[in-house]
Amino acid sequence: MKTLVEGGVDLLAIETIPAQNEAEALTSLLAEYPTTTAWLTYTCKDGLHTCHGENFCDAVKAVMSSDQIVGVGVNCTHPEYIESLLQQLPPGVRDRKAIVVYPNSGDIWDKETNTWIRRASGATLCQLVPCWMDAGATWVGGCCHVTAADVSDISRVMATYLQGASP
Repeated sequence: MKTLVEGGVDLLAIETIPAQNEAEALTSLLAEYPTTTAWLTYTCKDGLHTCHGENFCDAVKAVMSSDQIVGVGVNCTHPEYIESLLQQLPPGVRDRKAIVVYPNSGDIWDKETNTWIRRASGATLCQLVPCWMDAGATWVGGCCHVTAADVSDISRVMATYLQGASP
């Protein structure tokens, strides 16, 4: 963090945090650089819990008091869990912080073969984006195995959504 701050970054991405206590420690560390801001995103194992097992809502509450955290949310998580996670955000979060969402593609890493397995059919990222925005997402992107074309499509869907048209 020190190297990035001294290098002059505009905004830190504190991301893929699996556990509430790790987020709390990083938020405390961020306080040592009082002019620096960041977003903080958790990685989650289902539609309710961080990968470590804490309730996502409680984990978000744990970092809400920091004025340096300008956005909270979820990344590197299966896209089909995002809407449920956003729906459980504490009241007022959307008024105080940006809601940051950038899931993985939903593909699964097979440890035995060291290859990616395409996820079973389901809604595409672009089909899910309007639901995420309805649930409060303000910054949307992609993580592992999401392509540049996917991000371009997400951008198009968001622009259409914000203009009030159907994507």
